[in-house]
Amino acid sequence: MNEIELLKQLVSLEQQQYELEIRIDVWSNDKEVDGFKQELAVVNEGIKKTEQLLVEVDDKNYSRSAKKAMINQLTSYVTEINKARPGLKLSRNQGLILENYLFSGILQDLHYLITDEVFGYRIPAYLFYTYSEEDSVEIDDLTEFLNIEIQTLRNIQDPNYIKLREFYDEFRDRILERFVK
Repeated sequence: MNEIELLKQLVSLEQQQYELEIRIDVWSNDKEVDGFKQELAVVNEGIKKTEQLLVEVDDKNYSRSAKKAMINQLTSYVTEINKARPGLKLSRNQGLILENYLFSGILQDLHYLITDEVFGYRIPAYLFYTYSEEDSVEIDDLTEFLNIEIQTLRNIQDPNYIKLREFYDEFRDRILERFVK
């Protein structure tokens, strides 16, 4: 199997894991729950093996492309964010009623790049700005944060999907802690 096939296998196994965990939580028949737990143990073992194969696979062109695309994605946010007129702030909800949709969009864009073959990245050309202090983010704060994250991503040596997913998980935690709380 090549790297992208292994990644797709991992994503499929993780979906099975998620579904089994839900079944275990909501099913009332103890016999069926025991069967789900056995299935879950097999799936968890498959996840561990697939993750190991992703680390050991020789040709890591796909994960190198994903790393570049992740850097480009974050850089495109920095570029677009900084096109604002002086004094403006970035809207958290991006014109929607969804609180913190801006951060959700950033996370979705990166998540896409670590779950499937990379075909490009999204340029966030239609960002919403505001003068309001409420429900906004200081452009300088977010730009500084994203530039630090870009450097962290650049420092990942010998990238593979496991390292990129670990970066994403840590990035998600950092962005939520700093901007969403």
